[in-house]
Amino acid sequence: MSIEWRILLAVILLALAGCAPSVAVRPSAPLIITRTHYIPIPAELLTPCPQPTPPIHSWGDLAQAYLTVRAALSGCAAQVASIDKLEH
Repeated sequence: MSIEWRILLAVILLALAGCAPSVAVRPSAPLIITRTHYIPIPAELLTPCPQPTPPIHSWGDLAQAYLTVRAALSGCAAQVASIDKLEH
């Protein structure tokens, strides 16, 4: 066999080796696809929380202001809890 035939045979074998089917590789971990689902929040839950600033002129006013602010914070906490329940 002449050198030309050997070269031609080597080129053909190399070309055919490139067409060989590839080996399937399995991923090492399962593929996780995350999808985001947006839940609309009702408008009544998006109203701003009240920020009461009652005038304080005496110790009695201070106690009343504390109770007023505490009630306002309770309302805000209820709004946040309602929004949190929408997720579940």
